[in-house]
Amino acid sequence: MRRRAILGLATAALVLFGGVPGDGRGARAAGEVERANRDTVGIVSGSVHGTYARFAQDLSDALDAPGELRVVAMLGKGAVQNLADLLYLRNVDVAIVQSDVLRFLREDKVFPGLESKVRYAVRLYDEEVHILARPEIRSIKDLAGRRVNTGPKGSGTAMTAKILFDAEDIPIEPLNLSNSEALAALKAGSIAAAVFVVGKPATYFREIGGEHGLHFLPIELSKGLEETYLDAELRTADYPNLIPEGERVPTIAVGAVMAVYNWKPGTSRYDRVVRFVRRMLDSLPLLQTDAYHPKWRFVDPRATVPGWQRLEVVEQWLAGN
Repeated sequence: MRRRAILGLATAALVLFGGVPGDGRGARAAGEVERANRDTVGIVSGSVHGTYARFAQDLSDALDAPGELRVVAMLGKGAVQNLADLLYLRNVDVAIVQSDVLRFLREDKVFPGLESKVRYAVRLYDEEVHILARPEIRSIKDLAGRRVNTGPKGSGTAMTAKILFDAEDIPIEPLNLSNSEALAALKAGSIAAAVFVVGKPATYFREIGGEHGLHFLPIELSKGLEETYLDAELRTADYPNLIPEGERVPTIAVGAVMAVYNWKPGTSRYDRVVRFVRRMLDSLPLLQTDAYHPKWRFVDPRATVPGWQRLEVVEQWLAGN
């Protein structure tokens, strides 16, 4: 049995490296592995139906170039987890997160020295806060004491929901269902509302009609929120099945940020991140065409993100463009 196991391992090695000791093919294959990883950047995004995931896919489609750059798009689990993945997972060099995550984690002191380890490449776009509620809920104040889904634990939605309800002094009974579970619970009437933080128009709401009486709640940019968020609105054109013609629902928005690990200059990881960022910036005219997500048209590489430090290579690119 032991002999068979050893032979099995040897066979696997021959398959992986394409040769036997001394024939040179193993070394060549090892070199190919090294080159493949040298050209690869991993970007962690969001859930499969969200805008983060679409952006990551767009980047993979637009930037991949054989022998120069390989962009691997990964699904993520929210802003907090994405930033943790950026810090600790071996194959993650880029993460799409909400701009308020850095403040949230700094205040909670979750990751010591966080500011020195991450930078931002660009502010991508603004994500709107959607609160989808049952027919009897007419304002955010009506949610006091009610069961409200605030997204999975550790997600950017859960983080923003906590900031929002704390700032408005509205005590809720928070739940941590997935988005699909939350929509089912809303239709069944077991929760009063659900919070979603996603760039509009979001596919989450495409299949919801008027038969359940669900609707978006208005959110005003109060004094407790204005230092962190922006004014925004949801329109009929965004969700014709949920917002009557000509009506608008005021809400707030948070910035989506492309964060990168602050690798030491001269290292291979630094070089590949720089290559990725420069190619992305040069490709913005392509990404802002109809072939890609409409939110790309809101990306302005000059836009700053309060509380974040920009990657130096972006400053250099801006100076030359």
